[in-house]
Amino acid sequence: MASNGDARATLEYSKNQTDVLLNDVGYDLLEECRQAVTIAGIDRDAPVLDVATGSGRMASVLSEFGHVVYSGDISCDAFLKVRDRLGGLVDRRMAFVLLDAAEMPFLDESFRAIVCANALHEMREPKAVLSEMIRLCSRNGRLIVTDFNDKGFEMMAQVHLQTHGREHSRGSITADEISHNLSLHFADVQHHSLALNHLWIASGKVTNADTGIVHSTCFACGDRNPQGLGLGFRPIGKHRVSTECALGEEYQGYPGIVQGGIVSTLLDSAMTNCLFSDGIEAMTVRLYVRFSEPVLVSRKLTVSACLIRQRGRFYELKAWIMQDNKQKASAEGKFLADRGKRG
Repeated sequence: MASNGDARATLEYSKNQTDVLLNDVGYDLLEECRQAVTIAGIDRDAPVLDVATGSGRMASVLSEFGHVVYSGDISCDAFLKVRDRLGGLVDRRMAFVLLDAAEMPFLDESFRAIVCANALHEMREPKAVLSEMIRLCSRNGRLIVTDFNDKGFEMMAQVHLQTHGREHSRGSITADEISHNLSLHFADVQHHSLALNHLWIASGKVTNADTGIVHSTCFACGDRNPQGLGLGFRPIGKHRVSTECALGEEYQGYPGIVQGGIVSTLLDSAMTNCLFSDGIEAMTVRLYVRFSEPVLVSRKLTVSACLIRQRGRFYELKAWIMQDNKQKASAEGKFLADRGKRG
């Protein structure tokens, strides 16, 4: 709970029409921001990046909890409204940063705490924004994301009809996709259900730096390629890795079927990352792919790989794709390790 001093500071937040309408039916987004910050347990001495500050609710709560806040938004108008709404909180604990959330002007791992509240569904490129927040989060940091659950979207639809005369968009990213993207890059992802929101708290960032291998812009598995597949392979035993994903229609060849080159990319990436898990950086010198059944778009699949044998600097591996409890494709590959980068 907030201290008395925090409570006095909270009085400086001026509720907007959305707050008032939600309060009238028993909901409080400002209070849910407080719950999120309390559950997340952010270090008090850690400056916090508030991505897409919007109405300023989360920024005001972070300020009342004693944090220095870098409030980022793409709109100057948003800053003016937040300044009016937050009053003295702005001068004491906040700095405004004009930014595009999909390409933020900070160095890698610049923040120990990053928050994005009720904003991802508003983004034109939500996965690119997630990728940027992951890039900026330090190895010992926390990434906190809230976005509306079904009840939240239902209530916001009603509010928008009253205030704007139109429906409230649910956006292009789902809760499952947010969970999946975070789990690819963090060892610990906690999920909590609030009255109107999902809350994710991600910590223990995992990168290829753990093996000394830099592969961050790779189309298949790079965590800094917003146009990429974002595959996040995890060890599931000795010399073996796996990951789950679902590919959208933008990756289809024939209608409803994942294009063959993309299927091959999945298999090749699985074998490459199997070597990465052992600290081995290598290049593909031979790839033989067998297509057993069509891989379907927009359906969850699992791609796995394991090491078969090593002969000097050459490594032989196999990989396979499972979907709907069937093996859809498989591959055998031969890789040549960089002489200076063997595990």
